[in-house]
Amino acid sequence: MKQQCIVDREKLLNAVSLATRVVNTKNQIREILRCVMVTTSDSGDGIDITGTNLEEWMRIHVDNEVASPMRVLVPLEDLMAALRNISSDTVALKAVDHTFSIEGQTGWVVSMQCPDPDEFPIVEFDTSPVFTIRGQAFSRLIDQVAYAVADTYMLTESALFEIEDDGPRLVAVGTDGRRLATTSAPATLHKQEHPSSFRLLSKMCQTIKTVLKDYDADLPVTVTETQLTFTAGNVQYRCLLGEARTLKWRPVATLPDEHNKVITVNAEELQRAMRFAMSVDNRNHVAEFRIDNAKVKVTAVRTFLMAAF
Repeated sequence: MKQQCIVDREKLLNAVSLATRVVNTKNQIREILRCVMVTTSDSGDGIDITGTNLEEWMRIHVDNEVASPMRVLVPLEDLMAALRNISSDTVALKAVDHTFSIEGQTGWVVSMQCPDPDEFPIVEFDTSPVFTIRGQAFSRLIDQVAYAVADTYMLTESALFEIEDDGPRLVAVGTDGRRLATTSAPATLHKQEHPSSFRLLSKMCQTIKTVLKDYDADLPVTVTETQLTFTAGNVQYRCLLGEARTLKWRPVATLPDEHNKVITVNAEELQRAMRFAMSVDNRNHVAEFRIDNAKVKVTAVRTFLMAAF
């Protein structure tokens, strides 16, 4: 049976590029996970691009003119290469049995052999939200705690999120045992009974930031003991959660009474002092902070050289 539809090439390329966040194109164990499923959407007004690595799932909707129902499994790398090389505003997607082809308006045709779509893992997205938060606020929470849980930003291990009924609000916490960051944003709760906290691993944090990059609207989020799901515009996303073990961060964030000196400093001047101190101690990256006479003193020492602010 021949399946065919016409779609905007740029929109399809953007959707396929986003799917690379959750598809491992180098997977040598399960070839099926190097592919994306291309299906006609349930509403019939376009196609859905679905990919997974069995820890994250993503479905991206692309509007198009559907000529006939489509359900085909396509290798992601081959699909991206074809879309990048075809110079055409729209492309025709055709599938016959296990052969998939992309045709441009200029007559360029790319064909490829595809695996059996029945072998692809079934993907379901829970649409019963636990809370709603602004998309940009959720992304900002991840940004503001990421630095505290790893020496290198991109190596963030995980971030803990607590759902507080008081407010209500979503609290993000990050710590590596030496430093701690906590921040929060208002949220709307939809269920009285819900998980008190959940933990997002690094790669999930990075994927969510990519999905929410330009999404500044309400974001309904579903959280269970093991999974997080949300829909942002034309993108549905689901991921497995890390173990949400209780993090005793509140006592750490409270200064002992005998060391409770708190002052207000100019953020730009403090950053400038810290950068200069690190340029002096370029081996251990250690600086001493001391509050003296309502001033913050930043000191760094290297053999034969000392800097103080």
